[in-house]
Amino acid sequence: MSTFEEKMATSSRKKSVTMSKNIIIRPDPDTSAKVQSAIRLLSETMQINANEPSLAFYRIQEHIRKTYPAIVQKQRELENLQVQIDGLVFDIEYSMEAVKTILNSECHFSNIQTQLQKAILLQKQIHLLNQQQIQQKLFGKRDEKLLHKNQTVVNASLSLSFEQKQTEQSLS
Repeated sequence: MSTFEEKMATSSRKKSVTMSKNIIIRPDPDTSAKVQSAIRLLSETMQINANEPSLAFYRIQEHIRKTYPAIVQKQRELENLQVQIDGLVFDIEYSMEAVKTILNSECHFSNIQTQLQKAILLQKQIHLLNQQQIQQKLFGKRDEKLLHKNQTVVNASLSLSFEQKQTEQSLS
């Protein structure tokens, strides 16, 4: 017997005892059996209703309603992380290809190095030639000044000698 059935039976006994004080009535065994049967059926109905599948579905629905937004948010976060991971994987693959290409282009780098060495050598030669030209120009100007002085001296001496000859000729 369940606790509910016991409570109902106890309350019916109290009522019969109260009635018996006023009126002396003895409980009828047939009525008592019917009451017991009704209480048992009521108890079974309560248990069935408490464990009914629709109630279970309601509880499941409540649980889903509470947890679904969090699950959807986590799913979106996972999708965003997947997109980021895909991007990073692409970057890594591209970087690996670039490194492989650089390793395969060692001959090109050695060619560039030799060309740079040649360019540096040519630049040094050009610089030396420019310095020589500057020195020649400086020496050339100095020589021109010396030549010009020498020519003026020569011209002056020639003019003096010419004047002397003229004066000698005029005197003679």
